Amino acid sequence: MRALPVVWSNDPEGVGEGLSFLAQATTIEPNYPLALSLASWCHAQQVIYLRSHDPTRDRETAVSLAQRAARLDSDDPLVLTALSAAYTLVRRLDLAGPLLEKALVIDPNSAWAWQRSGWLKVYLDEPDLALQQFERSSAHSIRSGSIRSSV
Repeated sequence: MRALPVVWSNDPEGVGEGLSFLAQATTIEPNYPLALSLASWCHAQQVIYLRSHDPTRDRETAVSLAQRAARLDSDDPLVLTALSAAYTLVRRLDLAGPLLEKALVIDPNSAWAWQRSGWLKVYLDEPDLALQQFERSSAHSIRSGSIRSSV
């Protein structure tokens, strides 16, 4: 749980700190799908935001962690959304879409899942659908009282 605020911050140092917390969590519980999926997303962010010293390694790590997490849990919408975010950022759009669809079936009120769906539609060059997803995300964020933005 200590990793969440720093992972959400999207701050370069925060992502490193988040990865450290997530590594500690997976040392204690190697099969912790939320920690694995968030670590996958962090590694993907390192690549997409040009923070990585070894983009190929970080991309491979993101995919590997995502695959492990997906094998462990396919019913937690937060895990599914984090996995879809990681897959989107490393351009595995074919894997991101079904995860988001499932996350939204399980939790149709997830502002983050709707936001990630909007980003996926941007990457798929579907701007009209992207706008609809972003609007839906905003509506759910306002209703829940939390507005977060993360790419």
